[in-house]
This record gives sequence, C-alpha cells and structure tokens, in this order.
Amino acid sequence: MEYVRRSRRGAWKSAAMVSYAGDNHAMGEVLDISPEGAAVTVPTALRAGTAVTLLLDPASLPAAMPAGGLPSLHGTITWARRDSATSARHRIGIRFTALPLAVTQRLDQLTRLTATTAPAPAVERTLAQTHAGREQLYMHAVERMNARDFVAARLAASWALQAAPRSRELRALVCRIRAEEALAQGQTDAAAREIALGLTLQPDDEAMLALARRVPEPPPSARGVLARIFRRTPRN
Repeated sequence: MEYVRRSRRGAWKSAAMVSYAGDNHAMGEVLDISPEGAAVTVPTALRAGTAVTLLLDPASLPAAMPAGGLPSLHGTITWARRDSATSARHRIGIRFTALPLAVTQRLDQLTRLTATTAPAPAVERTLAQTHAGREQLYMHAVERMNARDFVAARLAASWALQAAPRSRELRALVCRIRAEEALAQGQTDAAAREIALGLTLQPDDEAMLALARRVPEPPPSARGVLARIFRRTPRN
C-alpha cells in the first residue's frame, strides 16, 4: 500500500541524486515535492524502509526562489514500484525526516511556486549538455569538494560525466572527490585506490599528485602509478 500524502505537492521536475547504503547513489529525477516528501524516479530498484539522502539540481529551482538552494534532504523510502512491467525505471516515495525549520520553509515555498507553474526544463537542457555548462559543473564540483560537501561535489561531477562519459578529466575529478572524502573519513586505502585510478587518467594532474602526498603511508593495495608516487614523493 502506497504512502498517503498529507500535503499538497508541487509538480516540479529536477535532476537529482539519491544516495543510499553508504556510498551508493542513483541519478534520477524528482517528479513532485513537498515539505514532507518527494516522488522520484530512479534506474535502480530500492526497497521501502531504506534510508536515503536526496540532493536536488540547484539550477532547476524556480527563479522566484531566493538564492541559497537546498541542502541534502534526508528521508526514508515509504513505497517503491517499477514504472511499468516493461520499464527499467522505478518510482520511489521518500518521506523526509528531521528537517530544520528553515529547510521546511524553503520546501513549502518551492511547493507553492511549482504547484502553479510549469515544470522546470528537461534534464537534457541543463548545464551538462554544453561544453561551457560542463566547465561550470566542474568548477562547482571542485568548490563543493573544497567545502567538504562531498555529496554535492559528486552530484555536479556526475551530471557532467553522464553527458561526456569519455572525458578523462571528468573521470579523474570523480576519483579525486572520492579520494578526498575517503581521506576525510580516515579511509587511506580507499583514498589510495581512487588516487591511483585518477593518476592513470591524468598522470600530470598537480592536484591529484598533491593529494597523493597527503596519504600517510603506501598501503599494500597501492600498485602501479601510485606506488611510484609514494616512492618518489618526500614525506613531511
């Protein structure tokens, strides 16, 4: 039985990322939203009861909303179903939990705006569809990574990478974000693996080389290019 909505929802569409079970995430699209929850379509089958974090595309917010966007929204999946018997996509209902009052007020404003306006432009028309737009997403990802907002950084990089999957620069950026997040969590082996992969994509990337020098010791899992970096890089 599906969750019965207790409040009005805005029929607003936006690119979004649903994070679940640690570092897993699925790129999807919000179908409607309210201060209590949202309906989202994703390519992954997720179960009711799963704790998730929803991050919205800030570029899709209505122009009438004040600057500032929305933070990551924590919640629980209350219902899940396949779009149709032949579809590869799934719909999930998310109930938000423990949102600060300021965030609830912004969601209420978003609901009121989108309940009477047309949906935002399709995902295909977002920044990721142009080279200049992908450059903006790249810089935004770096900015959020430096602010230690790793979820937002991964989302921005993933949007760009989906439109240009062969870009070695974007793939290396994703590795760099994951490595920074792993180091922040004290997971040096995971950081080393991401750095090694990033350096195979961009061997002369100064930011990645500097990141390698921050790994305390070369873990046993470090092989190839990263092992050479550890051997030649002086430790502080």
